[in-house]
This record gives sequence, structure tokens and C-alpha cells, in this order.
Amino acid sequence: MDEHNFIESLEFEHKQYSIKEGSKKNIKLFAKYPEVVNKETLINISSSDSESLPVRGNCKLTPVIGSNYAVGEITIQARRITDKNITVTAKHDDLANTAKIRISQSEEPRGNFDFIIDLSGEEGVGDFRYEWIMDKGKRKLKIFAKHESIKRYLGPEPGFDGQKTAHFRLLLAEIATEAISRNILERETQKQSWHFMWANQAEDRIILASVVAALQKRMRKFAPIAHKIMLRDSEIPETAV
Repeated sequence: MDEHNFIESLEFEHKQYSIKEGSKKNIKLFAKYPEVVNKETLINISSSDSESLPVRGNCKLTPVIGSNYAVGEITIQARRITDKNITVTAKHDDLANTAKIRISQSEEPRGNFDFIIDLSGEEGVGDFRYEWIMDKGKRKLKIFAKHESIKRYLGPEPGFDGQKTAHFRLLLAEIATEAISRNILERETQKQSWHFMWANQAEDRIILASVVAALQKRMRKFAPIAHKIMLRDSEIPETAV
């Protein structure tokens, strides 16, 4: 006989769970069969913080014939990190049980990922000085050498003799900072749209200010890193340090 070792008549598989921000997790709930549940039964599930950790769908306990239990799955979604654990509660008639959920930081890279810089003699895409492309599974940041703000420092093809100058490397640091920060922000708005909700703001100028502020926040984090990569401390005049 397949048995579940019950401590309580209605209980979660574990008392504590950890979930990454922006992800979903299925957790199991058990009830004694046939004492508590003797047929497929919907169970009331709630979250103590449904904004940060909503419960998705319903939980239906299904008896496992030849066992002493009924089991069902609960789908939770971690929308954002919170300062304290969130409680998920399961109720059936006069029985109740809880589990504590900790939301941890997403494994999705936010400001640090591998890419290759590619100097291109193409005219570019619209007004942009760069574009992201995938080439043989590798992420490339294509820099358009003919853009007016770049060719002044980079010089003509095929050698692009200006690429080693401090002026161009500083410009490249700023372009990389903007490109990476924009890429990160775009992915965050796709995967964690509830953090932004810009379309609900009343005026275009407020939407613009919110988007620019979000982009600048990410650029502020990455810019010092990009500048240190592109320009060594020894290349900076002592009067500027």
C-alpha cells in the first residue's frame, strides 16, 4: 500500500519553500484519504501577499486509490522580492495548514553578461548607433561605424584606426552602457511587467519620465564598470582622479 506519513490531516509536502523572483513553482498538498477527502475536492488556497505571490488556478485534491492520501498541486508565482516570508494557506472545512514561501533574487543576469563588440561599416538601423544580434549562439553588440557621432572618432574602414584611442573607448563605454541597460530593462518589462505598468499612467510626460528614470537607474549601475574596462586608471590624468 502506497502511504504518506501524515503529521496533520491536511498538510503541504514541506513547511517552507524558496522560489526565484519572476518564476513559478508547483507545490504539493496532501489530505488523508478517505477520512478527510474521499473524492476529487477543490481546496481553498490563499496567499498573505497576493500582489507579490499570487496563487494561479485551482487546487484539486485527487484520491490515490490503494493509498492513504489524496494529493493536489498548487501553482504559485513570485512577482517580486519581499522583506519577509509569505504565507500560503490551504483550507478545507474546519482544517487548515500553512507553508512559508521565501522569494529570492532571480538568476536572470541583470547587469553582467557575455557579449562581443563588432565594428560594422553598415549605415545602421534608424537613428541607433548599435543593435544586438545573435551570431552562432553568441550575443554581439554591433556598432555602426558610419553613424555621425562615431565615425568622427573611429576613422574610416577598413582599419578603423581610431578604435584604440581613449576618446573612442570612452564613447564605446557610454554606448555599451546604454545598450546593456536598455536590453536588461526590456527583458525585465517582458518577464516582470507588474513592476512597471507605465501604460496606466495618466500623461505621456509621466510615462516618459518613468521610462527614462528606469533606464538611468540601470545605466548608473553599469557605467562605472564599462568605463573601468575601457579606460585604465593609469590613463586618467592625476588632476582628474
